[in-house]
Amino acid sequence: MDSENKIVRSVFTGMITDKVQEKAYQELYSSDFWIPGYPELVDLTQADFAQATSQGLMKVAQISEDAMRRHGVQFSPTAVVAPANLQYGIGRMYSGIAGNSAETVKVFRNESKAIAWINEVRPPTEPN
Repeated sequence: MDSENKIVRSVFTGMITDKVQEKAYQELYSSDFWIPGYPELVDLTQADFAQATSQGLMKVAQISEDAMRRHGVQFSPTAVVAPANLQYGIGRMYSGIAGNSAETVKVFRNESKAIAWINEVRPPTEPN
């Protein structure tokens, strides 16, 4: 949790498989680090997605959608930082998969642009 910017920050490093992604998001949404309605910044800078599949991304999208629905979240901006082409492509694929949920995903090549977008679209009233 980046309490200064009121952003939930997730950092993925190393080899990311479908099971790693699923476990990470199940743990995030059941932890005290996730505050429903706060924007999320997902840093994929050090992540290797060579073993990730579209089925895994669909599962993560479903986990996220279920958590948002359980907590009544109607809009949740998620900025993905993905400087490399594979990371960027995975982020764009996830953006399309999550397209009909409360989670609005946009992919960026650098963190400063990602945070600027979050600040631009964040709801005027967020949870305290």
